[in-house]
Amino acid sequence: MSGKSALFLCAAVALAAALFSPAPARASFTVCNDSSETINTAVSHHSAQQGYFISEGWWRLTPGECKVALGGDLDVRYVYVYAESNDGSDTWSGSYSNCVNPTDPFTLYDSQNRCPFIYKKFREVDTGDYKNFTYTFK
Repeated sequence: MSGKSALFLCAAVALAAALFSPAPARASFTVCNDSSETINTAVSHHSAQQGYFISEGWWRLTPGECKVALGGDLDVRYVYVYAESNDGSDTWSGSYSNCVNPTDPFTLYDSQNRCPFIYKKFREVDTGDYKNFTYTFK
């Protein structure tokens, strides 16, 4: 085998290995919809770096669908979730107030204390020390 052939073979093997190797896993907080309704969901978490709560939404989830709400390694133990059915007839809520924009996608900072919109009651989710967590609305 010539030098060029050996080099080509090594390059082809390296390319194949790169193409067929699994991508590194990305940790995250994912929300899933196990109900029979289309839902809109929001999440909130306390940012130790910022010193306040951040709430974000809306993720529209059809029955059986999942979406990443917080990407990257979870650096918070508690995430707060809220959801309501598309027609507003059902809610998945809790006892922790956080601000949401009722009509448009949003990211709100200091959402527990400052609210230019409305407060909704979020449910607390204990993610333990997991870096990847999925919460399912049922």
